[in-house]
Order: sequence, then structure tokens, then C-alpha cells
Amino acid sequence: MADVCADEPRVTPAAEPAENTAKTNAESPKTASIKKRTKLFLDHLAERCNVAEALAVSGLASSSLYLKRRSCAQFRAAWDAALEQGYSRLEADLLDRALNGENQQVVNRKGEIVTLKKISNALGLALLKQHGLRVAAIRALHGTNHDEHAMEAKIAIIKKLEQLANHEAKKKAQQPGGAHGSG
Repeated sequence: MADVCADEPRVTPAAEPAENTAKTNAESPKTASIKKRTKLFLDHLAERCNVAEALAVSGLASSSLYLKRRSCAQFRAAWDAALEQGYSRLEADLLDRALNGENQQVVNRKGEIVTLKKISNALGLALLKQHGLRVAAIRALHGTNHDEHAMEAKIAIIKKLEQLANHEAKKKAQQPGGAHGSG
């Protein structure tokens, strides 16, 4: 983010005391602090996908950052890239959860705590739908059509989800109390 645009965002009043505003050729401590806070904002935005939270962590004024976003193409691109990174991470986490399930502790009929793996087919299908919409938009943009390959990928993913669900059902049926147990 160094030297991206001339107008740097303001620090919120509570976050940093007023400093000497004399201009020099060297970077002032205030400018260095703002650049550091701007990087912190973008890093946190990439991690959490939450603008308000990233603003709070960085101590930057929202009005200044939104003004910079509107007026500075490089900063806007960095902001968008941070959000894209965050959403890609979130999507990967959700896909992992859909494919591999989540461990869940429950109490069975004997009062024992057992760990079961819960697989959400609904989550997997929702991700497939979003993926399909994204692929369709990309194809429309580029004028390409790979329906055969997309269908093969979807079938493979659905088969994997079904295999995982069947495997979990078999494991559950083999537990004490069988398929009708509360475990």
C-alpha cells in the first residue's frame, strides 16, 4: 500500500493523538502510521471479510477510507482483492466442511459421550449451486461453454458427498443400539 494515492485516510480521533503537521520531503511519522494502519485494515479485511471490524482494528476513520476507495483505483483494487481473498478462504472452509463433515459430540442412550461426523448435504448442494452460477457468469463473459466438463465435476462431487453420507450411515448402524440409537 506504500505510496498508492496522495490522500491518506484519517485516523479516528481516539486512535491517535494530533501530531505536528509540518510537511517535509521525508515520510512523517503520522503518514507512516496511517500506511501501517491501512495495511492492518486490508490484512484484517482479508482475514475476516468484515469492513466494520477491520476499521475498528485499524483505528482508521470509515469516511476517509470510503472516500479513498472511491477516489483511488489502486486502493479500491487492494480492498477488493482483500475481500476476494477472505471470501475464497471462507468458501474453501465451507467446501471442506461439506466434503469432510464436522465432528459433533452427542450423548448416546447409555449416557456416554460419543463423537459423530455430521455431513451436510444441504451445504454441499448450496456450494454446488453457487459454483454453477459463477461458472455460468464466467462462461457468459468469455463466450465459452464447457457444460460436459462441468457436469462431470458436479457428478463427481455429488458421488463423493453420497459416499461420505453412506459411510457415516454405516458407521452409525454399527454402533451399539444400531441405526435406531440416539448416538
